[in-house]
Amino acid sequence: MSTGSWEYLATFRQNPSTVVMPPPVDQVLSSWQPLPFAWKFYGSEVHGYRISDNGYITFDSGAILSIPVHATLPSKDAPNNAIFAYWEDLHTSAGAGQWSNEIRTCTWGSAPNRVHVIYWIAVVPKGVEWSSSNSLSFALALFEGGDFDVTFVAGRSTVRVGGAIGAE
Repeated sequence: MSTGSWEYLATFRQNPSTVVMPPPVDQVLSSWQPLPFAWKFYGSEVHGYRISDNGYITFDSGAILSIPVHATLPSKDAPNNAIFAYWEDLHTSAGAGQWSNEIRTCTWGSAPNRVHVIYWIAVVPKGVEWSSSNSLSFALALFEGGDFDVTFVAGRSTVRVGGAIGAE
């Protein structure tokens, strides 16, 4: 574990990014997102992923459901072939404006040192409507060299939230 500023988050807004999930979304998996570089997960090459509004990605191209209730990892109830940035029953609400309450992706850098980031920006827990005092922001960075980072960016929830973080 480390703390401090990460360049890929500090400059996220200055780089071209894609809104993958504009609000509102609840219990949704994105369409298949191709990876911009070769990447291995537990030794197997993966070429893309699906994003869940519930704080994880899955490399299972056949996945069709976003699973909202987190479990202690490892778990037979968890999505398969997944990285959990903050697995919790989350959603986005309409009306929050750009750079808030949405899920974006961005890739930058030059081969062989590119970074691909999935960024959950100001998402909110189940049963809570969006406000600046009720949101969570976190990111998952996939490094071209094979590593990944989960970064907790900000949390301002007025309700208790507990998510699962890890890989399975």
